[in-house]
Amino acid sequence: SPYISSTYGETRAAHFHAGLDIRTWGREGYRVFATRDGIISRIATSPTGYGKVIFLRHTDNSYSVYAHLNRFEDHLMAFVDSIRMENGSALLDINLESRRMAVKQGDVIAYTGSTGAGPPHLHFELRTPDNEPFNPLLTNLTIDDTIPPVFTGLGVEHLDPKTLHVVERETQRPRREGNRYHFGTVKSRGPVGLSVNVHDRADRTTNVYAVYRLSLVHE
Repeated sequence: SPYISSTYGETRAAHFHAGLDIRTWGREGYRVFATRDGIISRIATSPTGYGKVIFLRHTDNSYSVYAHLNRFEDHLMAFVDSIRMENGSALLDINLESRRMAVKQGDVIAYTGSTGAGPPHLHFELRTPDNEPFNPLLTNLTIDDTIPPVFTGLGVEHLDPKTLHVVERETQRPRREGNRYHFGTVKSRGPVGLSVNVHDRADRTTNVYAVYRLSLVHE
């Protein structure tokens, strides 16, 4: 699917979203392909979190992660089921590095689902060799996005000069001219904190996304 339902870095209840959610239109069972050559580094199954998930380690030691899967590829699913029967538990988290289970780019490794967190979608991550996630859209992956972000408010927090505690809050509503937003003048006799209420969209989708980067330019 060329459409995403959530972007990298969006805020969640207790964390930032570490990947992309790829839309599957409310359906399960689409094939999931290995994005690059590598080995199956880790698999896990859980009723929460990532649900059924596969971690691939690639030849440059970076990782790709595929989560909320309905099931794994048939041979891998049989292997996982045999371990579950031995353990007698639906919860698994297995390091498979030593088994050197190789995959090639384009191999089917699983099928999309909604395990761990619904509704149906594919959660996809890319991670550095240090296991730090980064935005997959900084690679050769792209989505159609010609719609500019929309700003709806500028938050101003007036701070105590000594303690930097908030002493007053105000919100400025913008005046829009095309793709430019004017918030007027903010007057302060001391330090202020600034924030913006802003969202983004992509072409041909109704989802509202977080923006990836904001820059503040002074003078």
